[in-house]
Amino acid sequence: MLKMDSEMSRTTNKLLSLLPPIETEFIRQHLVPVTLTLGERLFEANDPIGHVFFFEGGLSSEIAGGRSGKEIEVGCIGREGFSAVTIVLGVETTPHYAFMQCGGSALRIEVGRLREAMSRSIPLRDLTEVRACIHDPDCSNRTF
Repeated sequence: MLKMDSEMSRTTNKLLSLLPPIETEFIRQHLVPVTLTLGERLFEANDPIGHVFFFEGGLSSEIAGGRSGKEIEVGCIGREGFSAVTIVLGVETTPHYAFMQCGGSALRIEVGRLREAMSRSIPLRDLTEVRACIHDPDCSNRTF
């Protein structure tokens, strides 16, 4: 479990640090500090996503592959965000995979716990959904 004061202001994750202290009570209980190593896979293409990582350091790359076997980087995420942004839009899998391009620390949470935290905290839900929309151009048609 995360060992920090009653505020998320001590985290270097930019998104979590924006939350008011009262809004972090539930999520704080379920965040687990982890160290992610260079090349470590965070999730695989078309597999159910089990955890979301709020990065405090390092850099994650999201990679799309085509039928020809060629791959292209479609996203890069660091301390400003979190992995598996499709989860907050209600999508269980993605055709991309993610790995650590540069190792670092993160706060890991199970997908179900994050969704529960989002249902309890409007600011958390709003921040994560806005972040997800940055990565999803079709998101502008959604009503939150």
